[in-house]
Amino acid sequence: MVSNYKRKSNRGKWTEKNLERAMEEATRTSVRAAAKKYNIPFSTLLRHHKKQCSIKYLGRFRPVFTEEEEIALKNHLNKMDDLFYGLTPSDFKNNVGEFAKKLGKSHRFPKGCAGKDWLAGFRKRHPSVVLRTPEPTSLARARGFNRPQVERFYDLLK
Repeated sequence: MVSNYKRKSNRGKWTEKNLERAMEEATRTSVRAAAKKYNIPFSTLLRHHKKQCSIKYLGRFRPVFTEEEEIALKNHLNKMDDLFYGLTPSDFKNNVGEFAKKLGKSHRFPKGCAGKDWLAGFRKRHPSVVLRTPEPTSLARARGFNRPQVERFYDLLK
């Protein structure tokens, strides 16, 4: 998959709403007439009419996760960062593969972990996500960073 794909054709410019209307029209008249009326390719309308599915998709690849599931992954990543346990990109890709397996999703991940192209797309969809090699935080430092200690520091600073 190309990271910065620029569309070169105008195929698939029809909307799902037009597809639904055309499918209704096709049940009353013919598929060819409905396709011409709503400016949808005949073969596309015929395929959707046979399956009775009005979901628009282009190409053979489908997204692995829904938007809610991707937000759950992002929240998990932020939670791990808040717990002073940042994830490296390879750790995150392994977690994504396990998450897909746990949800029973069919995926294209080789060896059960997400690839670099999937990760690049995820980062584009969620630009606030930061993955880097975490620095080790000592237990004493993590434990000492709490509200009473910080308030004490600022009191002494005054």
